[in-house]
Amino acid sequence: MRLLAHLLAVGADYHADRTLSIFRAGITEVSAASWPIVMPVAVVTRLELTRAEAAQLQQLTFVILHNGTQVGVSPPQPIATHVADPTAPIYVNVISNLGVFIPGPGQITLSASLNEAALPPLYIAAKDLR
Repeated sequence: MRLLAHLLAVGADYHADRTLSIFRAGITEVSAASWPIVMPVAVVTRLELTRAEAAQLQQLTFVILHNGTQVGVSPPQPIATHVADPTAPIYVNVISNLGVFIPGPGQITLSASLNEAALPPLYIAAKDLR
């Protein structure tokens, strides 16, 4: 498996031609005047898989931390792959829509794993507007 992209966005959509649209990507901070909040995000992950990996069901899971303390876990998201052309590279676009619970100001970490292999963490700085 090769990770090609892994980022936070406000939203994302799939298209029939196997492309996707990403809206307001690159989120790194959120501000609020009152806490706690639930922040809807789309985590967009693009992978290149080997033939052996594509033949197996892949699962993507997220653990959400606030200042190092776990505040949420996503259920495993199955990633099934269809290989139309066995001679072409196998790319997979995954959109994970999450409601991220943020109890207060601090650092939010979204730790993702694909079949228990860690992906790079994503961070959000939660800032107080008061």
